[in-house]
Amino acid sequence: MISSAIFIYKQIIMSKLHITVVILFSMLISFSVDAQEPQKELTKKEKRALKKQQKKEQDKILFEKAYDALKNDQWILEANTVYNKYGHAVQVTSNTNFVTVQGDEVYLQLAFTNAIGGPNGIGGITLKGRQTKKELKTDKHGNVTLNMSVMGNALTVDITLHLTSGGNYSDAVVTSITRGSRLRFSGNLLDINESNYYKSGLDF
Repeated sequence: MISSAIFIYKQIIMSKLHITVVILFSMLISFSVDAQEPQKELTKKEKRALKKQQKKEQDKILFEKAYDALKNDQWILEANTVYNKYGHAVQVTSNTNFVTVQGDEVYLQLAFTNAIGGPNGIGGITLKGRQTKKELKTDKHGNVTLNMSVMGNALTVDITLHLTSGGNYSDAVVTSITRGSRLRFSGNLLDINESNYYKSGLDF
């Protein structure tokens, strides 16, 4: 009787163990199938919304970096377009046409690809000066305006820079105090340490 009872008990244990193994195996198979199922493909509308959101986040980062650079006086506006006082536009190379500030030192450089030589040797002119006044404002929409005055041996200008919230594209209007002439530089505003600009060694 005892041996029969032991035999039955062992059979019950083995049966429960078998059931447990079967359940675990079934769960593993189910998990494996679920993991291999491809993710639902986004609709065109969802893709556009996702792309728009990603761009918005990237633009926010660019704006914050540009704003910090303005506050720290370590910035460069790399111009891809320059406008004269009549509004006529000239497309230019961004790494050689710029307004830059490092501390109180300011450089303005023009370099036109269709010009030969020029005072700076790269088809334009490079002017150097120092900040004598700076005022940084932010409006209720987050747009930033920088007003500054610059004086140098051949450079006496007021500069008004506008940075629109939500990106780093910027405009800087440079007005000569002595001559009344005006130039507008348009392009991306960057931290000076993130720029690959080229500055001529022939400055005035």
